Amino acid sequence: MIKPSLRWLLALSAAMLACATFLPAEPTPTLSPPEPSEPPGDGVIAYLGTDGNLYMVDSSGQNQSAVTEDAHPRSSGAGAVTIYQSPTWSADGRLLAFTRFDIDSGSSTARLMVYDRNASDTLEIFSSTLETPFYLYWSPDSERITFLTSFPGTNDLNLRLAFVDGAESQVLDMGQPYYWVWSPDGAQIFTHVGGAEQSNPEARVAILSSSGEPLRTFDFSPDFFQAPSWSPDGAQLMFGLHGDERGSLVRMDREGTNLQTLAEYEATIAFSWSPDGTHIATLSTRLLTGGFRGTLQVLSSESPGDPLALVPDTVVAYFWSPDSRKVAYFALNTGDAIDALASAQAQGSSELTLNVLDVERGTTRLLATFEPTRDFLTVIPFFDQYHHSDTIWSPDSRRLVYTAREEDGGQGVWVVTADGGDAPLRVADGSLAFWSWK
Repeated sequence: MIKPSLRWLLALSAAMLACATFLPAEPTPTLSPPEPSEPPGDGVIAYLGTDGNLYMVDSSGQNQSAVTEDAHPRSSGAGAVTIYQSPTWSADGRLLAFTRFDIDSGSSTARLMVYDRNASDTLEIFSSTLETPFYLYWSPDSERITFLTSFPGTNDLNLRLAFVDGAESQVLDMGQPYYWVWSPDGAQIFTHVGGAEQSNPEARVAILSSSGEPLRTFDFSPDFFQAPSWSPDGAQLMFGLHGDERGSLVRMDREGTNLQTLAEYEATIAFSWSPDGTHIATLSTRLLTGGFRGTLQVLSSESPGDPLALVPDTVVAYFWSPDSRKVAYFALNTGDAIDALASAQAQGSSELTLNVLDVERGTTRLLATFEPTRDFLTVIPFFDQYHHSDTIWSPDSRRLVYTAREEDGGQGVWVVTADGGDAPLRVADGSLAFWSWK
């Protein structure tokens, strides 16, 4: 996957890089130990501010703190450019990873940074003058982080693994496009590489060890889907399988046996288990073009069949709540003249609705109608991969966060209660925001 907002940066980096030297990571201090686990609470929102720096804030807009203070975006007129992107929380809610790009006088360095909010320390765990990192995804133990890098002169992407303790990063695999999910125990990675078999005979689904050793390539033909999924209990894998006339959403055990069809679909599909493993949400489309825009369904994972809940036609992304009781979804506003999300991205504007589906009752509630920021729009087409690494939900499943463009040209971070009891609250100036997992 390639985030559209990074395409200009990838091109610029390729033109400006003059050597293939990797910069060794400097010695790093020891991170503070994790705090004892606590019941789900509000957590913390990390967001990219309109000044280019990264911040944290609580759900009421109070207790704001800066993670970075030295951003120099291209619009600033400064000779040197420093850009921060990709804020991504670790599973334990303690560490915030992000990318930093320094461009000055014909040279460029890309870095992967980790901020420890307990110790208020920032560590550099990867840097390169050649590879450009993007899309970050922590391991379940919060000690390692996988990420993609682009490499000049090749269409392939590297899947890299970096370590919080400062050990040298590793290349685990290569391919394009590249999607993956960690096993719940953090020992293995289930990958989908190369797209659909119909357009790429080399497309594959496989399991890697977390050390990069190829463990198993399955003899199945992947269909049109992006991110695979791993059941919360670690026992089953889920992916899209190519059929003669229609695609099939299937699950199997980690050995590749006991294959079971869960649903069929016409064109493309996205899917994920609920955090407790009791349900499966799918978003299927009727067309191969235009990105994900289709029907949201929720199935029982124990006895899939007729959907327990269904939202037709206009849904473009969804996120499970941590308590597995609700699904937040984004839909194109029915009054919007834009016909596809791809057109919305090209024009940089489109009106979305944020809604919450109550899985048990099968009812939906409209929470907000807004024009998303460009940074948030880049997440939407890849929401099924982001679903593994980032969340818009508060840990207690009571609130959601989103970023919106405003009439005066500003960009705001907004928080809304999932029950619709309170009006949306603007908590900061920002273009992209995610909630901590804890």
